[in-house]
Amino acid sequence: MKRMRLAVLAAAISGSACASLNNSSQAVNQTEAATSEAAAFTTLDDGQSFGALTDSALPEKSCGMILWTLDEKQPIPVFRYVVGGEAEIEVGGRKVLLTRTNYSGGNDFGVYENQTFASNVDLSVNVEANFASGFDGGSYLERSLIKVSAPDGSTMVAPAAGVAGCRSGS
Repeated sequence: MKRMRLAVLAAAISGSACASLNNSSQAVNQTEAATSEAAAFTTLDDGQSFGALTDSALPEKSCGMILWTLDEKQPIPVFRYVVGGEAEIEVGGRKVLLTRTNYSGGNDFGVYENQTFASNVDLSVNVEANFASGFDGGSYLERSLIKVSAPDGSTMVAPAAGVAGCRSGS
């Protein structure tokens, strides 16, 4: 039987959405990434959850998407995709790097309404994004959904909101 974990989403996420597009980004620690991805997932346990990304900002001169969900009444960034690069998500305390494998639907800033990502730790991530009102350099994403699936069919699902856009350089 598939297991689902559903998080609650706050309506007032948009204020923190703009701030993350403008935050300075830090280099990814390759050793940390390699360590956290060492073993493959076979299942998603009921106790596992989405974790906050340590760096949710888009790199300078890039486009992409950042999605937030709610954790103890605070929006936390849980998913980031940089167009032409990798996506990342934290599941069960492990940062997982992802490659986009499929996409469809409307798009803006290199982000599509329906996207599928795969990892080298046997997780599949489906993201459904609903474009809403735009702002200079981006669009808000509302009523979006993140679904993580393991090889045994177990899943984690969370409603999300966020932004899609481009970040200029210095």
